[in-house]
Amino acid sequence: MGRGLIRFVWWSLRGRWEHLVILWVGFVCIIICASLLGGLTDLSTLTT
Repeated sequence: MGRGLIRFVWWSLRGRWEHLVILWVGFVCIIICASLLGGLTDLSTLTT
């Protein structure tokens, strides 16, 4: 089922490279924000 979903997403984004770039930039921003939030949580537990 996962492969079918990936194929559908790839088919729907075909020819729309600007949408794909925006999607990847958003994904990278989410990863960076989650990493920073996790690091700040670890830092706050160490200092208290």
